[in-house]
Amino acid sequence: MTTTVTYVLTHSKSRPRQMHILARALTDRYGVPFTAAYQESTHDWRIDWSNGPTEEEVRGILTRLAAGLPAVTSLTLSRGYTDLAEATALLMWIDADPTRLTDVSSYWSCREAFGSTRFPERAPEVWIARAQRLLEVGHFHTAGLDWLRARDWATALGDLDAATPAPTLNASALRRLEAAGVTVADWAKLNHMSGGQWCGDVCGCPDDRCIGRHHAESSECGCLGALLAVAVRS
Repeated sequence: MTTTVTYVLTHSKSRPRQMHILARALTDRYGVPFTAAYQESTHDWRIDWSNGPTEEEVRGILTRLAAGLPAVTSLTLSRGYTDLAEATALLMWIDADPTRLTDVSSYWSCREAFGSTRFPERAPEVWIARAQRLLEVGHFHTAGLDWLRARDWATALGDLDAATPAPTLNASALRRLEAAGVTVADWAKLNHMSGGQWCGDVCGCPDDRCIGRHHAESSECGCLGALLAVAVRS
């Protein structure tokens, strides 16, 4: 967000221009497409996006950008979702507090979980794989929730993982771990991954989006070397 955006919001007399510049600024900030739509029925504007940041987070940004302008800070916000993102958010929400499993009884449980989870589509690969398996059970809000309620949390995770191949490490990462005398299970545990199951990137970095962000796919992972050096010293 720049002072230019704030200036347009507070000085431009063109409402469409304000809204479309705001949508572009939010898109640039979050890397998720935002759009501005005029609602004929209510004669006001709405900001739409799917998955990505929470409504609370976006509302906070609007308040900082245009403090004192109710027309902006009170905009209607509409955060859509994909089935996969919703299922991913629900599973991670339950995992944070397994007692919530007893409350997973309706659409509203899913709304609470999704509403409090930012960027569920960027969750670790292991959670997305579990969510994909859960969606295969049947309609998510009926068959999927029934499937979860019929199990305790440990059993549910075990059943989901049994049908979900664990993420693997590539040949370079395996070779470097072996040279350091560290097993895959030990490396997973050193990076606080439950059950010794690796759920980071295939290059050996615990950040599951390392390739393409920290280094090219064709090059070795610098994160792995640095983290291994620390682990070996300690």
